Amino acid sequence: MAWSCWGRIRCIAGIRLAVLAVELCVYHVFTPYMSSHRLERHSPLIVWDSLWFADIAAKGYDFEQKNAFYPGVPLLLRVLGSFLSSVAAEIAAVALANASAITAIVMLVPVVEAHYPTLAKPWTVLVSLSQCSAFLSTAYTEPFFLLANAACLRLLLPPSQTLTTGIPWRAVLMLPPLAAAGSLRSNGAVLAGYLWFVPFISTVRVMGQGTRAMCRVIPRVALLSALAICGTVLALVPTAAMALRAQAALCPGRPWCGTVTGLYSFVQGEYWGVGFLQSLRPDQAGNILLAAPSLAIAGLAVVDPLNRQLRHAPADHRVQLGLLLAVQTAVLLTAATVMHINVFARLLLTTQPLVLLPALRRARVGSWVWSGVLGLIVGFGALGTVFVPLHLPFT
Repeated sequence: MAWSCWGRIRCIAGIRLAVLAVELCVYHVFTPYMSSHRLERHSPLIVWDSLWFADIAAKGYDFEQKNAFYPGVPLLLRVLGSFLSSVAAEIAAVALANASAITAIVMLVPVVEAHYPTLAKPWTVLVSLSQCSAFLSTAYTEPFFLLANAACLRLLLPPSQTLTTGIPWRAVLMLPPLAAAGSLRSNGAVLAGYLWFVPFISTVRVMGQGTRAMCRVIPRVALLSALAICGTVLALVPTAAMALRAQAALCPGRPWCGTVTGLYSFVQGEYWGVGFLQSLRPDQAGNILLAAPSLAIAGLAVVDPLNRQLRHAPADHRVQLGLLLAVQTAVLLTAATVMHINVFARLLLTTQPLVLLPALRRARVGSWVWSGVLGLIVGFGALGTVFVPLHLPFT
């Protein structure tokens, strides 16, 4: 029997509010590791990246290293700060972050139910308590990015339809969430892959059916491809805008001057030590261990479409979902070679939350290995609930 809408909301809201309550209790009971006057000027749960967002909202991009942070959350804080005090604006941003996380998970439950009805409830609990759980309660990019992602997935995989029978207006409705995703994180353009996946699948389905079938699908593929181009451009506009603004303010004299993508790569490497395979050094063993469960889950999602059960599923059902997970997760695994390994778990679970389904399906049929991996995901999530509000290092 399908899970009622109110049942979903009560479960998800209850879990997320419980996590928030634990984080606030930890913050007030224990002394934050990085206690300073700077922290005292901010509301609880304004931690790590959120401190940078708050500083950018107040002062703008006045230093080069701030260009590692995209303008979405700072812009939200600035808008809220236009009619609230700075601390009240931060509290409002935290409240919106929690509401975004709850809304996103609620939106995705029907998608999971349509493809794996028996996994909807365990998937909901797992996502709500996952390794990025602590960050979904803070003014981070994660909850807002998850909401943009959920909006795209819900349009791409409506519960009552298969992926390829949707009409182009669904692709048009994906454009605003894609623009929002691009303003939040550098990997926002990855979500444009949803728009590219539909014409790809539409083409693959008619291959081998003759020239007439190919001719009939060409107009639809051309329209969807044009929309995919628009979505990709929208997701990349914030990156280009940041580069142009920085060049006007800081050039000449910097190594990245004259390029569009050089700014972000330079700042990440110069100030944060991020670059190709830089996070896979022996001194990063702790972060690699934290990321290991997520890397394993991502690897499983890539090879999952090859398993016999999925290959024999209806063409418009699990096969397409499996291929979607495989393609997008392969992109994320590639990105893991150039990003900081300690953010991979957050990137994976907010960019493709359905990636947990293959591992969850195996755990449900008795695989102790995948049960253990998913247990680690929840265990690390619980650890983050304590570490993050105390400003202790965590993924």
